[in-house]
Amino acid sequence: MAKLLIVDSDSEVSAAVRDMMRLKGHEVAVARTAAEALAVLAQQRADVIFTNIDPVDQHGRAFAAAARALQPLAALVTTKASAAQGGVPDGFDMALPKPFSLDEVEAVIALLQAKHTWRHG
Repeated sequence: MAKLLIVDSDSEVSAAVRDMMRLKGHEVAVARTAAEALAVLAQQRADVIFTNIDPVDQHGRAFAAAARALQPLAALVTTKASAAQGGVPDGFDMALPKPFSLDEVEAVIALLQAKHTWRHG
């Protein structure tokens, strides 16, 4: 089981991912903005952060740096479609560009769990 944070302004997407990942046994928090996400990260641990914040603009890089400062062990995954063209952006661990399937989300979580040692507690 992983602790996930889904950051997406599209509430339908984030609700669908949240509900399906909870059914898979993961703990899931949702934020609509970078500010909301950072507030969540200041209060609770996340193992994986899925974010639709554009990773290649200044705002996205600032979010990644702030998220890393709060949660240095968390894996950062961009879901921005533009990320598919340039590979994994600086500051991120993986890219899973939209549209993606819920099976792909689960596969990313499994891969990241195998690569990372998350401290629980």
